[in-house]
Amino acid sequence: YVKKNVKEKLGEDYTVTEEALKAYYEENLASQKKTLDESPKSLDTYESLGYSLYVPSGLRYVKNLLVAIPEDIREQITDLRLDDKDEEADSLRDQELAKIKDKAEEVYQKATAPGADFDAVLAEYGEDPGMKTEPTKSQGYRIYQGMDDFDTIFVEAGMALEKVGDISPMTASDFGYYIIQYASDVESKTVPYEEAKSFLEPLLRDEEVGKLYDEKVEEWTEAADIQKYEDRIF
Repeated sequence: YVKKNVKEKLGEDYTVTEEALKAYYEENLASQKKTLDESPKSLDTYESLGYSLYVPSGLRYVKNLLVAIPEDIREQITDLRLDDKDEEADSLRDQELAKIKDKAEEVYQKATAPGADFDAVLAEYGEDPGMKTEPTKSQGYRIYQGMDDFDTIFVEAGMALEKVGDISPMTASDFGYYIIQYASDVESKTVPYEEAKSFLEPLLRDEEVGKLYDEKVEEWTEAADIQKYEDRIF
């Protein structure tokens, strides 16, 4: 509470200059470009923290029409994999896939029939909980080549699709059969300075006031001539 009040007092007379803000924008933009061009993995973090300035190319949205293995069996398969019992996991997965194959083939035929509405088929038959809530329900999952946040089989199948609207073959996995549609491309963009100013200014201000606070605490500590006996700590 005291720290908060001191920071607020120090910040009363602090003003972010246009020059400092523009330099802050350019510094962060360059850093994000470098990071995200190497791997888009940090994009979710930048967006969740409210200072995303750049979206790289190569990302896409895909929708997952999953015909699922029962949840309790999926958990057993996962546990076997965690215990390095991959042969047992593969055997159990294949047994369960065989049980749902006819259903998956029926759903696949409905999804790929001439004039079929993929979203309507997904809404009726899809068993992926993530596809039932927004914004994923409308736009799909955002994926990119080499992504490791999702099942590798899912990402590879989604990235193998050539053009928007394409639908993958039935793709077997530990979760069931994926039927994946290439929904749309993610727009690559750079947020212009004039648009970024509004959310960067409070971030820069907080950083600079934090520095002022640290300097002031150090100044007060030296003035108080505090004696430390670190060797007595046990």
